[in-house]
Amino acid sequence: MGHPAEWDTNHWVYLDNKEVIQHKNNAPINVRPCVKCGLMPTAEGQDPCIANLPGVQNACCGHGVKKGYIHFTDDRIIRGFFEIET
Repeated sequence: MGHPAEWDTNHWVYLDNKEVIQHKNNAPINVRPCVKCGLMPTAEGQDPCIANLPGVQNACCGHGVKKGYIHFTDDRIIRGFFEIET
């Protein structure tokens, strides 16, 4: 969600306080809101600003800190910095 993190051999942890983000089995814990839109991930762990796009296999908005991507079901991929309009 745009917060700097690292893998510590067993867990993803936030760089600022070393708090565990998720277990090795990917069960989410200590999840922070997106640094760009301020929203929490969906119950399925998706980026809230682009969740459930039709014809999309997976996507990431980039959270304002890196390029995002949209991977379509026909294997096309679009990458770039996206603006969020509310």
